Amino acid sequence: MHKDISAQTESYRKLIPGIEEVLIPVFLCLFELISRTTTAACFQHLAAAVQIIALRGPENCKDCLAQQMFRSMRVSEARISIFSGKPSVFAARWWRTLLFLGTEKPPLHRLVDIMLFIPLCLGLSGQEIPLLQQITNLATSSTREVGLQERTMQLLAEVQDWWTEYETSMRGVDPAPEYRSPYRADDEQPSFVFFDTFTALTVSMYNATTVILQTILHVLSIRDSPAFLTSDRLFEKSHLDHVLSHCTSILQISPFHEDQCPVGFDIMCGAFPLKIVAIMSPDLEQRAKAVVTISKWNGLGLSYILKSELGS
Repeated sequence: MHKDISAQTESYRKLIPGIEEVLIPVFLCLFELISRTTTAACFQHLAAAVQIIALRGPENCKDCLAQQMFRSMRVSEARISIFSGKPSVFAARWWRTLLFLGTEKPPLHRLVDIMLFIPLCLGLSGQEIPLLQQITNLATSSTREVGLQERTMQLLAEVQDWWTEYETSMRGVDPAPEYRSPYRADDEQPSFVFFDTFTALTVSMYNATTVILQTILHVLSIRDSPAFLTSDRLFEKSHLDHVLSHCTSILQISPFHEDQCPVGFDIMCGAFPLKIVAIMSPDLEQRAKAVVTISKWNGLGLSYILKSELGS
């Protein structure tokens, strides 16, 4: 009996993909990123890497290299999941918890946790379709989606709490003496100087996430205005005001990101907030600036990346 169990266990282990099987599509993705050979191959390779990690399961991603690959892939997967409207396997509780046990979860990954829930939130409408199409459908639908407004407001509150904690933690970090950036977060929030690409990308992704959630609430408020425009809300700052403010922040951060000459997945992360501005800002000038910035970054492959990721 013991031998049978051991044999079954060994057989199961052989079925678990090796970490080298994850590295292959990642390397191929980076190759596509540099060479820009096809429009969709880069993100097909990313999807393959995510699927292989999912096949390994969280219990088999605890060693150093596998965990690094998982953490890198979940950031990219969150963006792709948002734009595609398809919930990610990484949104499951065991993926959000098991690989962070015993350590404090980094701020970026706590933000990614929230981002992974956006497709699940929009899925309350009953459809798993691309983000922009989902927003358009919400605006024209005659059906009130049960729990969508409440869940969106909950996610927005979590994002705001995340920002308060993150901004407070950054107050004690001095910018590198060799470089001080003039680009700051928007005026509605306490601001700090960006001193590295990672910090700027994190703040920019926060702004993009807020834009998405505020846009959903705006669409719902317009569609269901009798239920939303009560007397106690007449003098509140509108959802569109928040969207404009956070889009401004993204556009302010993008020159700093460009100045740092990012490579690899940093380029892709930098593209995500710009695309959000390009498709969601209510201000045509902001949209145009985002498109111009994307075009300027063509030498880095960003225009190609945006087209291959979003199909636009």
